[in-house]
Amino acid sequence: ACTPRGRASWKVRFTPLVAGRHACVIRAQDRAGDTWESAPMEFDVAANPDFKGFLRVDPDDPRYLSFTNGAFYYPVGVIVRSPGDQRREYAYDVPDTTDWGTFAYDDYFTSMSAAGMNFTRVWMSAWWTALEWSHGYGTQYGGLGHYNLLNAWRMDYLIDEAERLGIY
Repeated sequence: ACTPRGRASWKVRFTPLVAGRHACVIRAQDRAGDTWESAPMEFDVAANPDFKGFLRVDPDDPRYLSFTNGAFYYPVGVIVRSPGDQRREYAYDVPDTTDWGTFAYDDYFTSMSAAGMNFTRVWMSAWWTALEWSHGYGTQYGGLGHYNLLNAWRMDYLIDEAERLGIY
C-alpha cells in the first residue's frame, strides 16, 4: 500500500516548446484576495530531438490530432476506470483489482502498451481520483477549491506511468 509521507506542497509542471534559457515568476491569489509572488526563477531547457510538442486538434484538418511539430497522431486505446466501484459489484470476467490501488494501473497500462495502445481516458470518480468533491461524500473532501492531495498524487502517478509507456 502507498502511504503519503513528507510535507504537502504545490508543484507546477511547465514544458517550454523551445530549448534555451527561460525565466518565470509564479503569482497566486487565495479566496480572501491575498496575493503572493515568487522571486524570479531561471532555468535551462536542453534540446530534445524526441520531443514532438503538445497534442492538439490538427490546425489543417480538425478531424485529426497532431503534435505541435506537425506529426500525425492516431489515438488507439480505452477508457480506464477506477480499480473498483463503491457503488455496487459488477460481474465482470476480469480479476477484482479493488485493493490494488495505483498498482492496478501498472498492470493496465503495461498491457495496453504491449497491445499497441497509445491513448487512455481515466475516470476521476469520487471514490478514486476526484480532486474536489462535496464534504458530504466523505471526510477526504472539503468542497470546491479544497483539493484532495492523495488523489492528486494518484493522478500524478498515473500520468507519469502512462507517459513512461507512451500512452497519452
